[in-house]
This record gives sequence, structure tokens and C-alpha cells, in this order.
Amino acid sequence: MNNRADTFGNFIDKVSRVLPKVGIIMVLLLLVYAFAFSRNEHTRITSDAGTVKNPTMEISGIGDVTMPYSLKAKADTKYVIKDRIPDEIPDRYGLMYYAVYSRTWVYVEDELIGSYGTQLPLSVGKLIGNIRVIVPIDKKYAGKDVTVVLQPYYNHTIDITPITYGYLDDLKLGILFENMLRIVICSMLFTMLFVAGSYAIYQWGHGTSLNRYILIFFTFFVTTVMMWIICSSDIPQFFTDCNEGVSLISFLCLSLMGVAFIGFAKNVLNVGHKVLEILYLIGWLLPIANVACFAMGICDPMTLLPLTHIYFVIGAVIVFIYSVKGARKSVTARMMVGSTVLLIVATAAGLAAFYIAPSKGYDAVIFGVGLVIYFFSLFAIIMHRMVRIIEEDKAISTYKEMAFKDMLTELNNRQSFEHFFDNIAKQGVEGKSVTLFMFDLNYLKVVNDKFGHQAGDKMLIGLGKCLSKTFAGAGEAYRLGGDEFAAIVVGHADEILSMVDRLKENIEEYNKLNEHKISTAIGYATGKYRTDDVDFYIRLFREADDMMYANKVRCHKEEGMEVRDNRHGN
Repeated sequence: MNNRADTFGNFIDKVSRVLPKVGIIMVLLLLVYAFAFSRNEHTRITSDAGTVKNPTMEISGIGDVTMPYSLKAKADTKYVIKDRIPDEIPDRYGLMYYAVYSRTWVYVEDELIGSYGTQLPLSVGKLIGNIRVIVPIDKKYAGKDVTVVLQPYYNHTIDITPITYGYLDDLKLGILFENMLRIVICSMLFTMLFVAGSYAIYQWGHGTSLNRYILIFFTFFVTTVMMWIICSSDIPQFFTDCNEGVSLISFLCLSLMGVAFIGFAKNVLNVGHKVLEILYLIGWLLPIANVACFAMGICDPMTLLPLTHIYFVIGAVIVFIYSVKGARKSVTARMMVGSTVLLIVATAAGLAAFYIAPSKGYDAVIFGVGLVIYFFSLFAIIMHRMVRIIEEDKAISTYKEMAFKDMLTELNNRQSFEHFFDNIAKQGVEGKSVTLFMFDLNYLKVVNDKFGHQAGDKMLIGLGKCLSKTFAGAGEAYRLGGDEFAAIVVGHADEILSMVDRLKENIEEYNKLNEHKISTAIGYATGKYRTDDVDFYIRLFREADDMMYANKVRCHKEEGMEVRDNRHGN
């Protein structure tokens, strides 16, 4: 019979391993067949004309160049770019180009048809944004020469990209498609923020000892990266005209990334705290300098960008050094070594993309992808610490429970009982009635001697269950030791007698189902607690104990038993 059961169990186990794999393979094969081999009719929604880009354009003073073209632009110098509009122009057609932080004018032959940034929006700063400018063009301009004039507000390297022609809706849709990777990256980062926030709520709700600054700086870091990726893209143009504000957010978030990164590292690592603290404070000078210089007209954030890059690289290298230094003693430090290597690689790739092609936004995409991977590694560090702390807190909680619990009856023990009265002023019972019940299990010694301690333990457990059932929701029950029990009830002064009756009913119900019957002597005393009543516990205990002893004597006389004077007899 057992062999058949084992054979059937092995069969089920094999099926459970094979069946899911077969199901997945069948699903994938069906999808491949549906997309690759089916005879589809032409129903796909496509643009009527799409978009058009000329591979080469003329730049005055330079000649025909292949697009995109990078040049070191000088402030207030005009750069004239010439192109030719397509021969056929339908309704709602337009052209699109990048402003690359410059004032711009668009001419068809000698007619001005569009401009951007010719007047600065604020009285301070010259940061108008590297945005997409879309200019509608009329049918009458078909086949004519178009000129775009760029005049940068300050010295910087710009990437001149080809002018794009197409339906206005196609141009806008193209912007979305080109930014799709950024949207995906930000969605992943937002999801990570949500999960981190959920763990923070769990931590604070359960009182775990995880350093809250770890989660705060992690959230700070992810938020600054997410805002930088969004604000350095074309996405905000769908929601606001405040291009200067968006650019400021982008640069300020970039200047705050290093602060968030160092703040996270100094709270995770167990080494280098002083150096990391100094580096953290230095980092705050970057956003302060950006704001001050912009407001006072000294320079724009673009000018200070190299300082931000230098700080971030130095910070990454120092964190890597301290991670390696602490790797022998800490799992977290070893995890930080790998994470920081990822960050350094992502930073190097992003910086290379920025300095090679500063206006294309490749740096944000490359750095963003690297940071997503990096943040997953940081999140793994947080999860590791969280699991370890939960395990430690659970162990501490278990030890505390063992210190205040009676292991046999699972009631609170004498230490817990004394802790209540030793700290009664902190229990919030001022002016409230406190009732102390005292119980003594009858005939424990007789049962121990006659039937053994296992039978006596069963009686103790039985009385513990009856007390727990009686005082559940109203008070706490305790085993003080041996055959002595107690209960403390705050309030409910008018229910004392009903509690005594309920206990007797619970004992009767227990006795019907068990061989060794239990009975208990009961005493109780009630008083209103006042902070200045220093003898409150002594008086309450003596009164309840006297009543319990008198009750015990009466019970034993009625049953012909003898009670010893020390009140700890049978």
C-alpha cells in the first residue's frame, strides 16, 4: 500500500514539474505562429505621410554637413542653418527643431514664420531650455528654402539636429515615441518608490529598528533621478510652457543627486562616517551655488555642471573605497561594492554621452538605465537589512515574551505582574478602579503525590485556560508561581461578581471534560488608584490575599481537608 502511495506521489511530483513547462512552450509557439505565419490583411493604423528629415543641411560659414552636427557655440553669435521644405505640403503640416538653449528665428525665404526665446521669461538667468519648437507651415511654402537662426545665450557645445517635417500630430507623436524609454525608466523608478514607501510605512507601523534615513535618502535619490530624467526630456512640453522652470528643476535635481547618494551611503556603511559626512555637507554647496549664481546673474546652472559631475565622480570613488574597506565585516558593504561599481560604470557612460553629444539627451537615457539597475541593487540592500532587522526584532520580541510569560500555562508570569505595579503610574490608570484577583489552585500537592507531576501540570494548564477565557478583553491573568495565580482588571468595577461567576462556570465546563477536577480559592480587592497613594499595591494585595485565604480555609473545612498557615500548602 505504501509503495503504491509513494509511486503515485512521485508521479504527481513529476507532472507538477513538467506540466507548467509544456504549457508555457505551447503558449509561446502559438504566439509565434500567430504573428509570424498568419495571413494578415492590411489594417494597421499608420500615418499618411510620416515625417521627413534631410540627412544633410547647410550651416552658413561651414557648408553642407551631415546631421546631427556638433559645434562649440559662442554666446550671442548667430548660427544660420538652411534647408529645403518638401515639395508637397498637406493641411496641418509643420516643421520641428531643437532650440538648444538659444533664441531662434525661422524664415521661409525672407518671411519670419516662427521664433522662440527672443525675450527671456525671467529678469534673472538665461536658461530658456533645450526644447522642441514646432512651427506650422502653409502649403504656399512647399519646395521653398527655410532658414533657422540660432543665437545661444552663453558659451556651450550644441548638437544641431535635422529639421523634421510632418503632420503636426505626427511630430507630437514622434516626440512621445522618442521618449518612450524615459517613460518606461520613470515608471520603474516610480514603482520602486511605491514599494520603498510601503516598506517605510510597515517599518514605522511595526516599530522596526531600521534606520529611517536609509529609506529617506533612497527615496530622495530615486526622486531626484526621476525628476531629472523627466525634466531633461521633451515630456514636460505636453503639460507646461514654463521651459525655464523645467530646465531649472533638471539642473537642480542633478546637483542634488550626489547629496542623496552620499547621504544613503553614510547611513548604510559602517565605516568612513566622518569623511562621508563632510562630503555630504560639501554636496549641499552645489545646489546653493546654482541658485545663488542664477539669481545674481553670475552664471547659469549649465556653467556649473562640470562641478556637479566632478563631485558625483569623487563621491562614487570614495564610497567604493569605503565599501571595499568594510566588505570583510559587513554583508551590506559587500553589496555596496557591486552597487557602486554599477554606478561608476553608469556615470562614466552617461558623462561620455553628454560630453560627446550634449544636446541629444543620450546621457539621461544611458545614465537612467544604469541607475535603474543600480537602484535595484540598492533596494536589495534595503531588503537585506529589513529582513535581518525583522529577524532580530522577532528574536528580541521572543526573548521579551519569554521573560514575561509563564511557559507552562502561557499566562503572564510574576515578573510581568510586578512590572505592572512597579510602573503603575505609567499605566494610565489614574483615578480609575483597579481590581486585583488572587487565586490558589486547590489540591495540587495531592494530585502531584498521587498521580504524578504531569497530572498536576495539566491542572495548572487547565486553570490557566479558564482564567484566560474569563478575563479575555477585560484584564490580564498571571501565574505567580506554583499554584498561585492572579488577575488585574482596570475598570469594570461593577462586573467583579459576574467575572467570579463566569470563572466558576468555565471551571465547571472544564471539569466535565477532564479526569482531574480543578477548584480554586478566590479573593479580590478593588480600589481607585491615585499617584500619591504609595501603599495602594500593598493594601490591595493584602486585602485580596486575605479574602483568598479565607475562601481556601472554608473550602477545605467543607471537604475535611487541612490548610497550612503559610498559605502555600495544598
